Amino acid sequence: MDEHADALVARPRQPEPLGSADAVRCALEAGARPPLLVLAADTVFASGDLSRVAQLAEGTPAALGVRPSADPEKTLVTVLSGLVTAIGEGEEELRAAPLWVLDEEIVASLADLPGPPFELADAVREAISAGKEILAVELGPTRDLTRPEDVMTHNFPYLSKGGK
Repeated sequence: MDEHADALVARPRQPEPLGSADAVRCALEAGARPPLLVLAADTVFASGDLSRVAQLAEGTPAALGVRPSADPEKTLVTVLSGLVTAIGEGEEELRAAPLWVLDEEIVASLADLPGPPFELADAVREAISAGKEILAVELGPTRDLTRPEDVMTHNFPYLSKGGK
């Protein structure tokens, strides 16, 4: 393994759940380097979405995955001309997906976030306020497997289709 891969294998865990930005800071302390593709471990994305997001986001300060959803538990996102203009507000049915691409400048801002909790959404809001362009990448369907009942709800139909 190369030294970058070794650092990722040996990364420390968050001692306590202090937010998504704190998790990224733990990875950075273990040797991860930007640009970073960050996603929630409890979300299953459509085939090809991760590589498409990484390719589209190349050269941008940050990107956020967005998905059509009416789920009130998911964070609203305002998108204009392919860019995220606001997080936590909006009239559309677009919601944030836990999929981020972060460049060096955004990653550097994580050290100054207020909290806890320390959230990536706050870092991206600050970047938007500072005039940074944050790419919105619309994703295919996602499945959130956060609670045990989510696993039950999504796993049985998946298995009955032969894993497709």
